[in-house]
Amino acid sequence: MIGVRSSRRRGASAGINVIDVRQQNPQRTLTDTSGVVWGINLMSRITYNGTLDSTSSQVVKMATVGTEVWQLNASGNWYHKTATASPVNGGWTGPTTTPLPAAWPDRIGDVLATFGFVTLAYWNDYADAGYPALFVAAMNYIRNGSNAFLYNREQSVPSGGSLNPRTAALIAAGVKMNWLLPVDGVTDPSPIAGALNTTVSLVGLSVCRSFESTNEPQAKMTAAQVQPIDAACGAAIAANATVAGKVPLCGFSSYFVGDMSALTAYAAAVGDETANGINWSNWHGYINDGAGHMIQPFAALNGGADALNNRATLAPGRPWVDTEIGGEMFGTPNPVYGGASAAAGGKMRMNYFLDNYIRGCAGTFDWLFMPASIPIPIGWFDNTPGTLTPQPWATTMRNFCTIVSDGNGGTERTFTPTVIDYTVSGLPADGHVLKTQGSDGKDRLIIWNEPAVQTAAMTDLFPTPVNVTVTANQPLSSAIRYDATVGTSAVQNYGAISSGGTFTVPIAGYPQVVIITP
Repeated sequence: MIGVRSSRRRGASAGINVIDVRQQNPQRTLTDTSGVVWGINLMSRITYNGTLDSTSSQVVKMATVGTEVWQLNASGNWYHKTATASPVNGGWTGPTTTPLPAAWPDRIGDVLATFGFVTLAYWNDYADAGYPALFVAAMNYIRNGSNAFLYNREQSVPSGGSLNPRTAALIAAGVKMNWLLPVDGVTDPSPIAGALNTTVSLVGLSVCRSFESTNEPQAKMTAAQVQPIDAACGAAIAANATVAGKVPLCGFSSYFVGDMSALTAYAAAVGDETANGINWSNWHGYINDGAGHMIQPFAALNGGADALNNRATLAPGRPWVDTEIGGEMFGTPNPVYGGASAAAGGKMRMNYFLDNYIRGCAGTFDWLFMPASIPIPIGWFDNTPGTLTPQPWATTMRNFCTIVSDGNGGTERTFTPTVIDYTVSGLPADGHVLKTQGSDGKDRLIIWNEPAVQTAAMTDLFPTPVNVTVTANQPLSSAIRYDATVGTSAVQNYGAISSGGTFTVPIAGYPQVVIITP
């Protein structure tokens, strides 16, 4: 059963606040009852009033609960100590169980903030003067008032600080960039030093030089070749006082093309990348069966041979960035990116973003947000230059963002959640639950599972729905279900639910969203 019943009720979360290591630039902090400010730095270590707690490592969350300060490490262990005006290193008690109510939600704004896209806006394909406005219109179509897709992976750090019109237009619209740092051997981060508010992270090794890139075999590099490049990037950032400690450098860029074993071998060869100044890891996760067909992502992402599960070797206890996901969505096999029908691909794309979030990913970037003159029809919009005709999966993602959106003018990532008490049971083995809340006080309960939704011939499958039960442990004013593959209108209104009452949510290979009002 998910969400074991809590004795706390809505409103009983006063005095609780939570931060996550993924929340950087600006770094999220907590202030305890003694006025001490706590944070988690890029190296997954605790700071208090700016001082490093040298006893801490691999910290993924911190919380203040009443007068206690808590930390959660990558092994799933909680430790705590009592707030004091004069904190010192160490002194943590534990391990112990979570201090948070079982029904504690994540902010939906924090979830959506991990959703990003790859525009490659610098490409000459976008030289037309009308493209800057088109880029912004495309982004706004998908996010539709939510704070999703405000992060873009750009191909190069701007030379001398200059930006092309497409990139400049996105930044002016509030987009942050995940820049690739070493391009043609350049490792200098200074061009972005004056514009840190436009930067979410830096990728330490150009994807065009990825070690395991099976679609770019001429660009393969050995681990010995990769390490000095990452080390040079790390040294350059460390030497730049404006940039150092502000944005993560993401090292290790690789492709997944059906076989995780190569990534494990890479991880073993590279060793601890933190010695090279690496904060986080990154990769390209085109999840497919090795024969050109997209598959449901979670089992592959969570597989035993997955190098991301071996990230203790690469960047201990730290998040990663999935710098490319996607696939060919027109029912044609693609040995690199994976192929799917428009319907099945849209379902698996939603799952991928959510799977990465619950596994600790700091940013998932979907390729290719806008079309280009390349023979890979994987864009979100029609390939006709100058048009903005969404493909079906673009509309599905827009629907999802619309349904769950907080859209509350900047407070979606800063409000303190409250507890709405209910439990979820009957989840299948491949099922997942993500309890989120908006600043309007309503929960966005997201439930999904991952049976196959297409055959090897890419014929759509429609799995028999599995009914998951939600039990209210307090009165609920309303519970309303939405399905992004259908649209943005409710598909089922459960009405008011009394304490002890139940309702069922059918899941069949992609997310169902229930908006719950206490």
